[in-house]
Amino acid sequence: YLGADLPADALARAARRTAPAAVVLWSLMPETADPRLLAMPRTRPRFRTFAAGPGWARSALPQRTGHLTSLRTAVATISAAVLP
Repeated sequence: YLGADLPADALARAARRTAPAAVVLWSLMPETADPRLLAMPRTRPRFRTFAAGPGWARSALPQRTGHLTSLRTAVATISAAVLP
C-alpha cells in the first residue's frame, strides 16, 4: 500500500524497483481517478495494471488496464493474471 499523496513519478520508480507482477490503483472519487497514473513501467512479461474502486467508473482506461469492480473479481482476475 502506498498513500494517496504519492506522486506519479514515485509510483513508477517503486514499480521499477520492486518489479511487481501487478499494480492495483484504487480511487474512491472520480476526482482522484487519473488515467495517466495507470501508465506503469512494464516490469515483467506478464505485468498487469488494474483500476479499482468507484472513482474509475466513468474513466476511459488505457488499453491493457483491467477494471476491478469487486473484491471477488479482483482476487480471481489478479490470480489468473499473475499465477502460472
